[in-house]
Amino acid sequence: MTCFLAGVMLAGVCLGRRLTDLEVRDGRVYDRAAVFRFEEDRVTVPFEISRDGTPIVKVLVNGEGPFLFVLDTGASTSAFDLNLCTLLKLPELRSRTYTFAAHDMKTEQPGFGVDSLRLGTATVSNTWVSAFDADPLREALGVDIQGVLGFAHFAQCLMAIDFPNRRVVLQVGVLRPSQDPETLPLTVDRRNPKIPLGIGDGEFLFMIDTGFDGCLSVPRDLVSSLSLDHNSAQDSHAVGMTWSTSTKRARLTGPVRLGPHTISDAYVTWPEDAPGTYLVGCVVLRHFLIELDAAHGLARFSTPQPSPVAVPAVLKMQFLVDQQTGIVQIDVVEDDESAKRLGFQDGDILEAINGIPAKELSPDEIAGIMEEGDTTTLKTRRDGVTREITIE
Repeated sequence: MTCFLAGVMLAGVCLGRRLTDLEVRDGRVYDRAAVFRFEEDRVTVPFEISRDGTPIVKVLVNGEGPFLFVLDTGASTSAFDLNLCTLLKLPELRSRTYTFAAHDMKTEQPGFGVDSLRLGTATVSNTWVSAFDADPLREALGVDIQGVLGFAHFAQCLMAIDFPNRRVVLQVGVLRPSQDPETLPLTVDRRNPKIPLGIGDGEFLFMIDTGFDGCLSVPRDLVSSLSLDHNSAQDSHAVGMTWSTSTKRARLTGPVRLGPHTISDAYVTWPEDAPGTYLVGCVVLRHFLIELDAAHGLARFSTPQPSPVAVPAVLKMQFLVDQQTGIVQIDVVEDDESAKRLGFQDGDILEAINGIPAKELSPDEIAGIMEEGDTTTLKTRRDGVTREITIE
């Protein structure tokens, strides 16, 4: 099942504030587009990854918590579980009608005032949020989330989502224009960040959606023009904050271009009964350090090496060799928390170990290198993207 959190937006809303962003209750003004303010120039907050690959952060609400929230760049603003609004006795504001353009539907959701949202030492004050029933998303993500932290709050800072090292960094500053091909133009449309991606001979604006656990989502009308492996096509199902829909997915026969990066073995998802939209999700995003400067229209996608991690015990990973192709596949034992913390997943392809091609080594030789106790660097590949993991 696919999990989409994207699409909470008011028709006609842009990055800057409008009167529709403001609500007044008991003399207090609540601003839907209120942004994070900092006690220091740089704030670093760790995040966990749900079983579907979406980032989960801890948030304080009106000084209470912490509560688990999805860090969702595909949601224009924030939304709370209805039960959390009741628990914290948040003041109820008027309901609003939200348009989910990609799924051809509208829904009415109540609004609630929030005195403060705190992420690390960064704080959003006097904002208002929509409310929804989070149970379907809890089930999809396998995490007891209490809400979704949307992109509008990050509009005035330099935001870095570092998937390899599982942290988000917020700071005062700008992303400087550069000839570096990793620096891309960033378009903010209805408070959602979008970047150009190349597929085949075309280039399209894709929303960066950390709330989407898939690879790429495309409009239904585009599918007929894409080069797809129709033998890989399968039915699926997507769940959002207030909707669900049937979808299809199939693998692209050619690579996807993201700046200088090439992503092979990518697949696309599209709705069967709705227009659909362009989204790039966590299957792609999880390989990158993503820097977003919404105020100046720039983004950078780079592939940093994860920080070396000292492992307290021998990893329990197994290495499976395909006798026909020689490809070495990693099999992570279920209770091997050290391997999971390092970022290994079942099905990762081992390309090399300490610079030696994995195909030249037997499983016993690989295990022997791993057991020597020295610093070891493994080059792995997943979803067409390679990365290096250093173990001390």
